[in-house]
Amino acid sequence: MKSLLTMCGNGYKTLTEVSSERVSIPWHFSVNYERALVVVLSLKVVVVKVVVIVVVVVVVVVVVALVG
Repeated sequence: MKSLLTMCGNGYKTLTEVSSERVSIPWHFSVNYERALVVVLSLKVVVVKVVVIVVVVVVVVVVVALVG
């Protein structure tokens, strides 16, 4: 079991070494650009959620005030 784990660990290590050797700077930039895009999109989703919640709360308050 232990030897199997070390084998997997060594294989993973060589894989990461090979991939890091093959990686070029433009690829890094594209990955960072994609990550930034994902972050921006997730922030947009959060902002939209917050806006929706605020609008719902305002509508509820207005309706309660009108009814009351």
